[in-house]
Formats: sequence, C-alpha cells, structure tokens
Amino acid sequence: MVHYHQANAGAADGASFAVDVLAAVSVLAECSSQLEHEPLKSDMGNATATLVGHIEGQCRDLVRALLVSASGSAAESGEIAYDKLWTLRSMCKKSDVTCRWIMECGGTQAVAQVLMAYPEHGTLHKEGAWLCYTLRGTEGFGELLKHTKTCLPVQQAIAWAIATLAQKQQDRGQAGAAEWPHGEVLVSLLLEALRAQQASLDLRWACCSALQLLVQAQPC
Repeated sequence: MVHYHQANAGAADGASFAVDVLAAVSVLAECSSQLEHEPLKSDMGNATATLVGHIEGQCRDLVRALLVSASGSAAESGEIAYDKLWTLRSMCKKSDVTCRWIMECGGTQAVAQVLMAYPEHGTLHKEGAWLCYTLRGTEGFGELLKHTKTCLPVQQAIAWAIATLAQKQQDRGQAGAAEWPHGEVLVSLLLEALRAQQASLDLRWACCSALQLLVQAQPC
C-alpha cells in the first residue's frame, strides 16, 4: 500500500512539474516576442524557437509511437492499446497540432488498424470511434466505417457512437444530425453494415438506433 501511494504521489509530482516547465516555455515564447532591444531580442528568440522545436519534435515522435505501436505487438493487451488511444484522444481535445500529427501517421485508417487488431475489445472500439470523431468530426465516423467493414464489432461501436452523438445534440436543443454535412454517407454505410450477412442482433440494434435519428433529422 505504501508503495502504491508513493507511486501515485510521484506521478502527480511529475505531472505538476511538466505543467510548470511548459508554463515557463510559454512565458519565454511570449516574452521573446515582446522584447525590443538587441541583441537580447534575437538571442532569446532563437533560443526559444530551438527549445520549442525540440519539444515539438519529441512530442510528435511520441504521438507517432503511441499510434503505430498500438497494433504492432501481438503480445500487447487490448487494455494497453486502449490506454494509448485514450491518451491520444485526450491530447487531441486540447491540441490541434496533435490531430495533425495523427493524420500525418494515417489518421482514421491507422486507428482502424488498431481496432481491428482487437476484435473482442468493445471498450477499445468505443474509444477509437470517439478518437476519429475528435480528429475529423462526423466525417471521421464515416471514414472509420469504411475502413472496418470486415470487423463487425467495430462497426457496432461506431453505430452506437453516432446514435449517442445525435441524441445528445438533440437533447441539448441543437439541430443535431440535421446539420451533419455527411449524414447521407453515414446512412448509406450504416445500411451496409445492417445488411451484412454475419451481422449480430446487437449490431443491427445499434445501426437501427443510429439510422432512426439520422433519418428523422434528414428525411428523404
């Protein structure tokens, strides 16, 4: 128990230190852009640019490693893959550049490869579906449906994510699926999944739930 608390305390201290360091870098960048006197202005600007560039490069490499390695090891568990996608989605929520790095590494197709490597891991599938939404909006759902046609459990998770998003937007008084620019594409892909020869009852239920909300919002 003591070791557990010590580990948690160490992790918390490490996270606080990282936030502190990044705050210092942010202030350095801000100050260097406001300095007026040479050679300090140039020296600070160059040093800060080098520092930020180094951090960016290391962070980009880490994002690439998280995504590529998530489906690259047969010995790796679905739980570890889930942790990696969860980390990436958490980063994407706060960082546009992280989204760009993931897209440069294959984007939704790379995520699809991770999900299909673990066909029995529903929690991972759900996380992957929402990661694609964070990356590409509702278009991300469509791209993931296209990339995972041979993995029906993943299709089921995507269908539920579509239904959940549409319902939440509707409950908030938003237009919901009526404003989705790729609604017709999603309807077509969900119908294709619904008609799959090996489609389970759960998959059909998920597809029908999503289709109901989409069709109500965008009647023919």
